[in-house]
Amino acid sequence: MRVTKVAVFVFALSCITLSGQVWGDVEIVPDNVIIPTSAGGVFSFDLTVEQLVSSFEAKGFQSTMQLSGPGVLTLDGATSEAVSGDPAYWLNGNSAGATAFLGSDGYVFGDGPNIGNGTLGDTDSIVARYVFSWDGTEGLYTFTFDFADTNKNYVMGLPPDYISDPLQLPDNQWYSDPVVSATASSFTVSIPEPATLILLGLGSTLLLRKRKA
Repeated sequence: MRVTKVAVFVFALSCITLSGQVWGDVEIVPDNVIIPTSAGGVFSFDLTVEQLVSSFEAKGFQSTMQLSGPGVLTLDGATSEAVSGDPAYWLNGNSAGATAFLGSDGYVFGDGPNIGNGTLGDTDSIVARYVFSWDGTEGLYTFTFDFADTNKNYVMGLPPDYISDPLQLPDNQWYSDPVVSATASSFTVSIPEPATLILLGLGSTLLLRKRKA
């Protein structure tokens, strides 16, 4: 009987230790999506905190994504970084400063660590902002995150100084337009939106009729 009690105690202790490693989990969703209507127009979206497993202080994070689509989206790093001056931005005022760039692993937005300081995590806060210039090629564009790699997608918490479990897209999340489909690790948008395509098509038809007249 004594052996059983010891085993239970050790198991409970291990559960406490393991549970302490997941307090920094953050679920994010694409939000504030802007769809361009002409070549050279701006396509952008924020990664916004949908849910925190528990309230905690973050001092740094990084999101890294792969982009696939029929055309070219050119990252505007300077405009992406402008989110660091937005009060809705999670680590607004972080002395480390935000960075946005195209690296060997994909499109990266990161901030921190802000040594010795943290910002209390909150829902609806902006984690990152990606801003692109669209080349005018219509179609579906998919953004994919490797959440299993904590070197690419993570939240750094206080205390202690460690990288938590990675950022996550919620499972079975219903996304509103203009996100046309989503999984737990990717989401897809139509550029332009289907409604915009219809309007563009009607406009072209009217122009053709005027020319024939």
